[in-house]
Amino acid sequence: MTRNGTSRQPAAGFSPYIDGRWIDSDGPVNEVLDPATEEVIAQGHDGTVRDVDAAITAARTAFDDGPWGRMSGVDRRRILTRFAEALDKRRADIADLVIAETGAIPAIAERLHVGVALDHLAWAVEQADRDRTRPLPPLPGHTLGAGVVVKEPCGVVGAISAYNFPFFLNMAKLGGALATGNTVVLKPSPMTPLEAFVLVDAAHDADLPPGVLNIVSGDVEVSQALTTDPRVDVLTFTGSERVGALVSAQAAPNITRVHL
Repeated sequence: MTRNGTSRQPAAGFSPYIDGRWIDSDGPVNEVLDPATEEVIAQGHDGTVRDVDAAITAARTAFDDGPWGRMSGVDRRRILTRFAEALDKRRADIADLVIAETGAIPAIAERLHVGVALDHLAWAVEQADRDRTRPLPPLPGHTLGAGVVVKEPCGVVGAISAYNFPFFLNMAKLGGALATGNTVVLKPSPMTPLEAFVLVDAAHDADLPPGVLNIVSGDVEVSQALTTDPRVDVLTFTGSERVGALVSAQAAPNITRVHL
């Protein structure tokens, strides 16, 4: 891996996207197949354990030292609205990508994979400036003060999505995490990485701060590097019960919150 990155997508098709840049990776070549024809539709580089480490570092720095978690909900909503609008403008292209990468028929790709996903993202964006502060009623006989529940961002979210409904799952994991001020390392299935990397141009159009969204595709070693890193505060995983149990076990020593 080299940190000599660029904001332009690599000619090979895709590579890890870290800290606002495409990264030249020495990870394995991944040929993405159209399941309907078994033809290669894209070729790129999956990430490595070192790439995951760099992605987590970028997300951790962006959360601890960057503006994302500290800016007002109004400002965050403004940026995410631009992000959602940029994806909506690419709706037809994303649907074509879904058809090619998952084998979905056009109606299902357009309405379910893409339409429902963008609706979910729009809902999450609307929550960005919602005041969730909640006063607690004082206990009887105690008048010295009152408690208040204040919701704060968790930190770095590691998101692992599945191959069968990838664009929606990516939106479902990203939307709420970003809207509430967290930074994200997204690990898509190596079978369907394109529906994650399609988010990059929209992130640039929206001026999403570097390190807020990082994407590294890959297989088991890449996932395990994400699930075992103590700098990750929350893990969200969609997949089989067997792998979900492994994710929980790997996260347990760090007491990382896990959503399955």
